[in-house]
Amino acid sequence: CLIKIIQFFHVPCCSNQFQQSFQSGIVDFTCAVQEDILDIICLCRISDGIRYCLRAASIDCLNGVLTIPWKGINETHGGDPEVSVLQAKPKQSLATQKSYIFDPNRYPFDIVLRSVQLVCKKGTFNWELLARRQDWRMLKEAVEKYCSSIEFDQHYVTREDRSLLASFPPGQDRFWTALTKMCNELMQNECLSLGLWHSVSLGLYGTVQQGRFTVCRPGDEQLRWFERLIGNDEKNVKICWEIVTKFAIGGLVASAISVQENEQFINVFSSVSHIFEDAIQKFTELRPVDEFDLGTAAETPFHGSFTVGLLATHFERLIDDRLALSQCFIALMELVKIISSHNETILLDTRWGLTVNTHEKSLHDMNRQFSILSQSMKLRISM
Repeated sequence: CLIKIIQFFHVPCCSNQFQQSFQSGIVDFTCAVQEDILDIICLCRISDGIRYCLRAASIDCLNGVLTIPWKGINETHGGDPEVSVLQAKPKQSLATQKSYIFDPNRYPFDIVLRSVQLVCKKGTFNWELLARRQDWRMLKEAVEKYCSSIEFDQHYVTREDRSLLASFPPGQDRFWTALTKMCNELMQNECLSLGLWHSVSLGLYGTVQQGRFTVCRPGDEQLRWFERLIGNDEKNVKICWEIVTKFAIGGLVASAISVQENEQFINVFSSVSHIFEDAIQKFTELRPVDEFDLGTAAETPFHGSFTVGLLATHFERLIDDRLALSQCFIALMELVKIISSHNETILLDTRWGLTVNTHEKSLHDMNRQFSILSQSMKLRISM
């Protein structure tokens, strides 16, 4: 029956882009109906034959009208989800990247070893011993030793890196990012997608893969309006946001960003400050939903430890996204304060000062609450 539905709506629903993505075939699909709206999610193999993607659409069952056209959903694995430039989380610190790479619960040893072989160009390693020992500590020490070698400088340190004052050795960020990406790509090739799973009661769906399964998280509905705020100024907003996230990672100190980045921020911020003012105001005015229907949830038992852990993980990621966003807004306010105190050429309208005075305390309060919630969720998951 579901196949007939898809065939019936195939012509009006499928755009050229969607059909191109399907050239290698549909691996699996799942459907859900709510209030006469049929949601279809398809797992497709991309034309390269290795990667997979998800496509989704919504159809009105009463008249056959496509209410939400076919759109791509984030890749099922192998990369961070695509989010707006305002929702983007700061890049992970080097310590966090290292802990992820050498975490046996995240990657198999063979995946990391092969990634190191590909990324550590012309490095001197005893590959045979590392493969035989399967020792995480030994592998990590070997990689860190490579990072202080001449070969590392030749392949990962640029002339510009040497001319900048950085809080960590030059080339490190570039190297560890490349190693993380390689681990993800190799892991992606290892985990063949077998099919889709979908839970209506949990509101979650994902893919079943060899050796693991992936959960696809829906976006934060209360932050959808960020996209509309940006409008045609995405380029300048993105420039400012990348500098702000770097400033946040660097500990909110002036030396965290270069002189060139400082000047770049001064040149573009005045043209997009109104966007950040609106974003900060709307973000601090977020409130919980006052009323909601527990009818469906009340009928579904959530007593199983796996289900509770899955929900806790989902909410933890949602909270962490908002925590990161609040940290970046706080960093933005602090960066503007530092720059304006040393440089009078930055143009600030009166509304910016009003925004800071009105919402800075609320931002810090929200940041503290999100931190507590995040820790509580992590505790629940570890139990």
